[in-house]
Amino acid sequence: MSIRKICLQTWAPLRREPASKSEMISSLLFGETVTVKNKHEDWLEIVCDFDSYPGWIPENYLEDMSSEYSNWKHVLRSQSAVLMHDSHRIHLTAGSNIPDSDIVKIREESWRLTIRDPELYLELWQHASGFMHVPYLWGGRSDCGMDCSGLVQVGFKMMGKRMPRDSSKQAELGVTVPFGEHLPNDLAFFHNKTGEITHVGIVARHGFIHASGRVRIDDLTARGIICRDNGTLTHHLAVIKRIMPQV
Repeated sequence: MSIRKICLQTWAPLRREPASKSEMISSLLFGETVTVKNKHEDWLEIVCDFDSYPGWIPENYLEDMSSEYSNWKHVLRSQSAVLMHDSHRIHLTAGSNIPDSDIVKIREESWRLTIRDPELYLELWQHASGFMHVPYLWGGRSDCGMDCSGLVQVGFKMMGKRMPRDSSKQAELGVTVPFGEHLPNDLAFFHNKTGEITHVGIVARHGFIHASGRVRIDDLTARGIICRDNGTLTHHLAVIKRIMPQV
């Protein structure tokens, strides 16, 4: 089985197994497409076309692909937007895929797209800071909830760049930067007691942006992250990587 479908929900969770109680491992944003690999009852095993991330999702969360959706290459770079049809609304979060048009055709209905903030071409850390105070959600990639690697991935997507879903895979990219020579937009990765990469964040102009409890700004030191709320060391630094060339 190899069928393409599209997510027309504000966002939709991906599960590890075909069950609602199964762990949420990632999520789809509005307009993202998937390739269906398998089916189990009313669940579909899919691979996200954007980052090749696999998971299970209820069949009724997705719609069949049509020619209307094939040109949805534009990525929403503003922090939010709304699709309106009569009295109905669909909230869109940053990173969603949309057409380059004010009118969006969904299931033969015409929806008007209203972008709340002007489209800005910002630095990576500025895109990430637009999610400040969004609550932490394992598998989250939207302003309804965000995890650490999701924050990095969506930030890169808003700049038109692809990034793996998990922090361990993200850490394999770029060149290593010694502490003290890091610059805004560099990524810092952190390890657990066994040395595995388990956390990531973005060096900002005045601090370090990451998702821990919520999307927040703390301080990056040679040892790791120092929480600005209480001064404690919360994560141990593994490596700093430069993925985007500095200009």
